[in-house]
Amino acid sequence: MRKFFTKYTALAFIVGLAVMFGSTRGLSWIMDPCTGKNVGVISIVGPIDHVENIEFYSTSAPNVVSQIEAMDANDDIKAILLDIDSPGGTLESSESIMLTLKGASKPAVAVIRNVGASGGYMAATGANRIFASRFSDVGSIGVTNDFVDTSEKDARDGVVFYDFSSGVDKGAFKPGSHLTPEQAEVVMQDIMKAHDIFVQDVAANRSIPIEEVAKIATGRTYIGEDALKLGLIDQIGGLPEAGMWLKEQIKEEPAYCYLN
Repeated sequence: MRKFFTKYTALAFIVGLAVMFGSTRGLSWIMDPCTGKNVGVISIVGPIDHVENIEFYSTSAPNVVSQIEAMDANDDIKAILLDIDSPGGTLESSESIMLTLKGASKPAVAVIRNVGASGGYMAATGANRIFASRFSDVGSIGVTNDFVDTSEKDARDGVVFYDFSSGVDKGAFKPGSHLTPEQAEVVMQDIMKAHDIFVQDVAANRSIPIEEVAKIATGRTYIGEDALKLGLIDQIGGLPEAGMWLKEQIKEEPAYCYLN
């Protein structure tokens, strides 16, 4: 708390002096951390969801979306770089990042570090170019859901589950409930529909025939060099190689602004 107080008290004092003397020139580096930078770097670390989990590393999709939009609107920023190390996340959250990046007006590049899988890979496909290490795990194109059925154990323990629902599928996935074969079939129908959308998006974003994507969309990841052969990434490399590509795009030496 003391460090926090000292830091922000000092900042307020500096800004106050500037206002007192009628000038805020020279304070742009405080007010805008990207001043003098031309590439906005946005990190996606851990699972992707609508909100961050405070107990472990995770990524809030709305935060990433707002950062992409801010970088796209910043005249100083010439390109956007997604720094990805994520096993995936919820479909809508991952899709929102992908669509926002894809719709950006500036060159966008994704760098996959240890893993860019499932929703993490979906987000990466919104970029104009994807880089990954030879050792990166890439892909995991597919959709999953899970449910722990404790109804038999509960019955042995004397626990009685009452389900008051207006429809036969309304009570599915309630803790303590039993998933019927009919309900499981409905769930699988939705999963396969979502799976097909995922495959279509990868095929469109990566310019790979949909039949080829369908063949490799088993949920497995591919090591970097295999991902390159399959067209899932564009080049083996990390930030240095991505920087060389960005330099060609923006005709300037990349200077990175790290947002998180």
